[in-house]
Amino acid sequence: MKLFKHEIHFSFRSRVPPEEMVCFGCGRHDDNVQKLIAGPPGVFICDECVAQADLALATYDSDPSSGLLQERTEGGCCSFCSKSVAVATAGAEIGICQACIDICQNIISEDSLLKDQLPEV
Repeated sequence: MKLFKHEIHFSFRSRVPPEEMVCFGCGRHDDNVQKLIAGPPGVFICDECVAQADLALATYDSDPSSGLLQERTEGGCCSFCSKSVAVATAGAEIGICQACIDICQNIISEDSLLKDQLPEV
């Protein structure tokens, strides 16, 4: 599926066992986060780690040791789109680029707008 001119692969919840739905950044499960976004099979990121990764890419040069998802790697590969770009990393093999962070933020924003429009039950 194409979204914002990027090829996006989705892992559907019905096909992924709940114990495998874990944010690659913080390790929290689906029921412990507000929003867990699925990427390629086995890759998930929560709303808080999206915000941390965005901050990491924006502020790495001023504070490279500020915590989880704070390492910036030039020429690393994004775990969501597989492009070789600057990524915020969580460990040696998992990372997310700015373009995929932007897509995740759009998903989170759209989800919030939809929730605001739904009547309370």
